[in-house]
Amino acid sequence: MGIEDYNYYMDQRNIAASTRKPEEAQFKGRHVHIFQIGEDDEGIPVEIFCPTKVALCPVCGGEGRHVNPSVDCCGLTREDFDEDPDFADEYFSGMYDVSCYNCHGEKVVREPDMEQLSDKKRKLVEDWLDEEAEYAHMCAMERAMGC
Repeated sequence: MGIEDYNYYMDQRNIAASTRKPEEAQFKGRHVHIFQIGEDDEGIPVEIFCPTKVALCPVCGGEGRHVNPSVDCCGLTREDFDEDPDFADEYFSGMYDVSCYNCHGEKVVREPDMEQLSDKKRKLVEDWLDEEAEYAHMCAMERAMGC
């Protein structure tokens, strides 16, 4: 595995594109995330309905777009721009921008409103989010290795 492959697959923009998101729904007139946190003794899924709030997209910072990771995930130096002034102009003009892989150009995302959960439910949702982040990281590592 080359460093370029590693950098590409471990880039937060690419990880965001492949991260599983909780199901979204309307519940009693409110937006909620539905977290399936396991099954009960009879095999019935145990779900937590978590109210959401709107937040700026953490990947694009509310721009709705970002540079295609294929262009700059390995980093660019001043030398790259000095050697090709046209590339510098194109890069900074947004020519290589794509719609954000996380918010799909919406500039905002819905995130869990943890303040509205009991301590027990908050812990379960945090655990789910941690597991999903770990899974996304593991998948990115596997893709970087060509698996």
